[in-house]
Amino acid sequence: MATAIDVLRYIKSRQSLYGEVQAQKLAYFVQAWGLVWTGKPVFSERIEAWKMGPVVPALRFRTADVSASPGSLSQDERAIVDAVLDHYGRHSGAALVELTHHQRPWVSVWEARGHDGDWCSTEIPLDLMRDFFTSESLQGRAPNAPVLGMGDGDDEDVSQIAAANVDRWADALILLGK
Repeated sequence: MATAIDVLRYIKSRQSLYGEVQAQKLAYFVQAWGLVWTGKPVFSERIEAWKMGPVVPALRFRTADVSASPGSLSQDERAIVDAVLDHYGRHSGAALVELTHHQRPWVSVWEARGHDGDWCSTEIPLDLMRDFFTSESLQGRAPNAPVLGMGDGDDEDVSQIAAANVDRWADALILLGK
């Protein structure tokens, strides 16, 4: 599994970032849409509900010192990041904060903990993110979903699966051909 730093490196290899807020929100959207499209997180680090929206604490104060590098992510992970950047990448950090402040994952966690500071250590649950963004997708409010599972050396695996299925269904195919 990738790390949030791996995701940030790849984002920086694809586009210029205009501050930490934009980087934080793009990482959040990568995680959210990755959950929808693959059913599993892209990175393992937690996302918390802070005043400015969802924050990946592992990325806090790291945007400037992380170099751009496209090599750490799998082909599917890169495709997820690319789709998120195509959809959200042109938005400023302020616009992405405004967007997340109207979305259930952040709103429900932030409101449940009260409004007594700029940050909280309460994690935004992955299930809440998956449910909300799946609903968004079903309502047509989603990035274009990438084609996943077609790379990263899977050719041999696909060939083995295909050969096993030919063997498995050979008799049935013969009967159907008659």
